[in-house]
Amino acid sequence: MMRRSIVYLAGGFRTRWQDRVSLLDGFEFIDPSQHKLTDPKAYTAWDLNAISRADIVLAYLERGWPDETYWRKLKEKLKTL
Repeated sequence: MMRRSIVYLAGGFRTRWQDRVSLLDGFEFIDPSQHKLTDPKAYTAWDLNAISRADIVLAYLERGWPDETYWRKLKEKLKTL
């Protein structure tokens, strides 16, 4: 029996797109929307561990996220590095 590929479902949580994708047969899915962690250090560690276990990262960018404010803040932060 072949090992099923592990897919990390990266992306927004508003539209619940993960529910539709996870219906595909032949894959094991890691869905970060299900971990319910709120502490940034905890969910970052969880995400990094999950991504390292994945064979595939499937990213879905929901409309309107990240918004322009997010990109502006990120650009300013990167200037300080």
